[in-house]
Amino acid sequence: MQPYGNYPYYGQQYQHPPYGVPGPSNPYPPYGYAPYGPPPHQQDKEPPFIPQGPGFQPQTPRPKAHRRTATTTAAPLKSALKRPANEGLNRQATYPAAYPNHVPRPRLLSNNHKQYTSNHNPDDFRPLHMFMSFVGNNELRIENVMEPGLRELRSTILPMWTDGVDSDTQHGHDWTVKFRNNPWSFQGPQAPKAWAIIVQLFTLFARRGFSFQTTMSFGNSAPRLVFEVTSEDRTSQFFLAYLSHGGKRLTFIKPPTLIDDTFCHHLKAVLPRKVDEEMPNEHLRVFAVRAPQVEPQFFLMHVLKILTELGFNLATGLPFGRKGPFGLRTGRELLVFRGSVPIDAKG
Repeated sequence: MQPYGNYPYYGQQYQHPPYGVPGPSNPYPPYGYAPYGPPPHQQDKEPPFIPQGPGFQPQTPRPKAHRRTATTTAAPLKSALKRPANEGLNRQATYPAAYPNHVPRPRLLSNNHKQYTSNHNPDDFRPLHMFMSFVGNNELRIENVMEPGLRELRSTILPMWTDGVDSDTQHGHDWTVKFRNNPWSFQGPQAPKAWAIIVQLFTLFARRGFSFQTTMSFGNSAPRLVFEVTSEDRTSQFFLAYLSHGGKRLTFIKPPTLIDDTFCHHLKAVLPRKVDEEMPNEHLRVFAVRAPQVEPQFFLMHVLKILTELGFNLATGLPFGRKGPFGLRTGRELLVFRGSVPIDAKG
């Protein structure tokens, strides 16, 4: 970096005067002993710069620090005196507005705040998220649902379960329905109807502009599926699947035609002579690993990869069944896959 030659203080590096020589920091005369000088090998060099006596003033002295005093007021600058009065920025005094009939609002204590719930004025309620929970083996709970959506849910979902309902309650914008004969156990001849209800719920939410985001758990309550407001989705298609407890047996529940026709071929291509296909009924397709050297996680990795290549991604897992004494669920977990319907095939 170049030195600042225009300023004496930065013209060259300042060196302290030798001891015993009068200067700014040593105004007293020496005490009879010879002052220290530079080494012999530096005698021929230019002597160091030594500032003058105490009365020396540089050409451009440093400005003094500004100090504000509380007892004096600085006079305005000359330019400010010449300025017209209407051009200056003058601080105006402010006064509180006068309200002839104003009654002061009473001060509320911090513990008097009313807890916010969805049970308030329906005209002001515009939810951005809806929560859906499957509680136990027979209860469906949907929170933050508006009245038009609730009417559509009642007319669409309830008739799908022919065994009927035990209770149908509404509290504000929260809806709870308890079905009869435990549909979420997925047992018996009514199991396909329970699977169809879950697929219909995901499809209906997507068609009305609520897209699934994530699953959250609060304490010991059932997991909440979070749906967020998005644009209306007319092309999404959902289907269910589940794995056995050992992880080597995969069951598809009414898969789309594309999956039903091509999935087994792709799976046997990556695991030749290691996978068997079964069709217990018209609703189920089962793929079982018969080779002991194939690990469950390796099998699941290929399943998800093939489904992704076919246009279906894993959306979420739905844990069903009751919790045991150690917090573990005894039921199975349903896997929800989401894809798109071809444009010419959607209705």
